[in-house]
Amino acid sequence: MISAIVVAAGKSSRTGDTNKLMLPFGDSTILGTVIYNLTKSDVDEIVLVLQPDNELENSINDTEKIKITYNDSPQDGLTSSIQLGIEKANPDNACLVCLADMPLIKANDYNLLINRLLNDNSKVIITPFKDGITGNPVLFSNHFRADILELKQMNGCKPVLTANHHYLKKIDVESDAYFTDIDTLDQYKNLFWS
Repeated sequence: MISAIVVAAGKSSRTGDTNKLMLPFGDSTILGTVIYNLTKSDVDEIVLVLQPDNELENSINDTEKIKITYNDSPQDGLTSSIQLGIEKANPDNACLVCLADMPLIKANDYNLLINRLLNDNSKVIITPFKDGITGNPVLFSNHFRADILELKQMNGCKPVLTANHHYLKKIDVESDAYFTDIDTLDQYKNLFWS
């Protein structure tokens, strides 16, 4: 069983007054597209981490797969949102930690990682890998739940990957979607003009 943790509680400060996750993308928004693609994948539940009173919640269509939780202190950093998502997720599930600003990742891209875990069913961390670079999302088997919840630094799960590098499986991928996030308006515009 797989829980997708979608981290969407950041300030989106590099896009000025515009919340990048609300920018139009396809028939939806950036966040709406990420959620839609996850609902079409083999994840069993989606835990969406938002700031309280956030307009993003209005852009999500109700679905049985989605649980929403709120980070009252998003300024504490990325790890705080990941930890809240994992606390809300089914404690028996593996966790697919997803960034909310990567709308190019399709359901079959998520499934490529998920199927590798389901076929392995051991203590493992799975990451997409291309041209010497590790991408996102990162899939943690249930064995790493406590390690992530115990993290004190707030810049993500890299310390867990570093400490457990012998459990890391890098999956060679062809798609650039695993490496394409949207941090600025220029990056957003380039997706449509490149």
